[in-house]
Amino acid sequence: MGVFIGGGSILSALILLFYSLVMLIFVVYSFLNSYSFLIEIVLIKVGVFSFSFPVLLSWENYMVSMVVCFISGSVLLYSKVYMEGEHNYSRFINLVCLFVLSMNLLIFIPSLMFLFLGWDGLGIVSFILVIYYQNKNSLASGMITVLTNRLGDVFLFLSITMSSCLGYWCWVGFEALKGSMMHVDFFIFALSLVVAAMTKSAQFPFCAWLPAAMAAPTPVSALVHSSTLVTAGVFLLCRFSGVLLMNVEVCKMLYLVSLLTMMMSGMVCCVEWDMKKVIAFSTLSQLGVMMFSVSLGMVNFGMFHLVTHAVFKALMFLCAGFVISYCNHSQDFRCVGGFWWLSPFMSGSLIASVFCLGGMPFLSGFYSKDLILEEFLMGNMSMVGMVCLVLATVLTICYSLRLCVIVTMGKSGLIEMKGGGIKVYYIIPMFMLEALSVIEGSLIQSSYSSYSSLNFVFEYMKKSLVFLFVVGVLIGYFLLNSKKKYFYSMMNFIYSIMFLGDVSGQVVGKMGLSMAKSSFEVLDQGLFEKILGGSGLKKLGQSLSLVTMKIGHINSMYMIMFYFIVGYSLFMLVSLMLKV
Repeated sequence: MGVFIGGGSILSALILLFYSLVMLIFVVYSFLNSYSFLIEIVLIKVGVFSFSFPVLLSWENYMVSMVVCFISGSVLLYSKVYMEGEHNYSRFINLVCLFVLSMNLLIFIPSLMFLFLGWDGLGIVSFILVIYYQNKNSLASGMITVLTNRLGDVFLFLSITMSSCLGYWCWVGFEALKGSMMHVDFFIFALSLVVAAMTKSAQFPFCAWLPAAMAAPTPVSALVHSSTLVTAGVFLLCRFSGVLLMNVEVCKMLYLVSLLTMMMSGMVCCVEWDMKKVIAFSTLSQLGVMMFSVSLGMVNFGMFHLVTHAVFKALMFLCAGFVISYCNHSQDFRCVGGFWWLSPFMSGSLIASVFCLGGMPFLSGFYSKDLILEEFLMGNMSMVGMVCLVLATVLTICYSLRLCVIVTMGKSGLIEMKGGGIKVYYIIPMFMLEALSVIEGSLIQSSYSSYSSLNFVFEYMKKSLVFLFVVGVLIGYFLLNSKKKYFYSMMNFIYSIMFLGDVSGQVVGKMGLSMAKSSFEVLDQGLFEKILGGSGLKKLGQSLSLVTMKIGHINSMYMIMFYFIVGYSLFMLVSLMLKV
């Protein structure tokens, strides 16, 4: 899109916003008429085997695509001012449009084989966007991002390989194939999908790449780390949830991983001082909530939270970008503050997004998170799971309060602020996202019966949720005012993400680089070059020329006989191959 537009961010944004409006019409029409279409375009057909390109059109896909394009259009409007004066700005617009195209391929294609195009496109374009500023820090962050995503690509390709043994790649009817697959094969297939989704959605222990990717421009973070790249793994599991839920062992593993991710990211958020990384770790925590709901079979609730979270998290990133640009690109919490008086509109937008994140009643985040919590509390919950979920909920309220109070009411540090009012290209996208954040949850829940089903919870459970909110506020107040030495020691320990940066960053990176080096030496420079490639053909030609020269020195008749024998042998070999 951006290529044909010539890099115009305003025109690209308007096209994406118009597309999201069209998708909204399709959502309403297909939902009211209960329409879902699976279109298959046959590319190759040999005997009983057919190689087709499927496209799935349903109201859920329309809704996710609408949210992605709406956020993309808002981000491009925002970048008109934020990225003003940047080099290669037209390339940035083209990359964003290519990123949106890759995400839509992932959304509408139900086949594992062709879905890989969008999946791989997200990883490649995200790497280019992370290294946009072209410095050592950006390159290091981009390498961690791309190598972790490459590891996920390997596991997704493994699942494609196993499904290829059955000649079936489409998600429709995968459950019926369980009888024709061995239990071990079906387990490996489901496990490969889960690990691929964990790497893309930055779940434990592949979580180091998400905060590292904050080296990208803030508009990139608002798009990539709210509604596209990080949610691709969750969307994949929702799409193939039928396969996942038939493997109890894999669901238990995903259940434990999601709980651990929620707790770990929540603790890091409470002690981190980099504003963009705080928002990144809050995204990580909410991705854990989505994975948690999918692991328990609440796929609709997980998709619901994916859609609502994307909007208010994009709004939060845009507010953070305004604060960073206002403070001469400083991202340190200790250097910002007092924006309630400097920019009331931005402060109101930030407070709205933070309230959505914390699950404030009647906002979009409340409808999705409250459904997940109530469904879990009414089920056969384990004590460990309940404790972890309660702790993660308290930490969410805690870091939400911390973020809101420091930015709006805190004291500004030593950084000199630019001054000047908020510009119209900041106001329009923030207002659109804020309005959607407020009304989106109630609209989706009231229109879809699966989301509006009643759960009659006990009174003490409802009171316990209010108690958790109060506890989170008290802990947040303690964090804002604590100056004890032991507290800072705990901060340093948690800040290191329990040493997972070395595990999921350096270990995965070194393993990926060593595998790439071995593949290059053995395959590229070995088999494909020295045997099957140019060097091998060159040596073969030289050997044949040498033999020909020696025969020619003996007698021309022997030379003719030699060529006749070689030609006849090749003719017989081709004939046999054609008969077979």
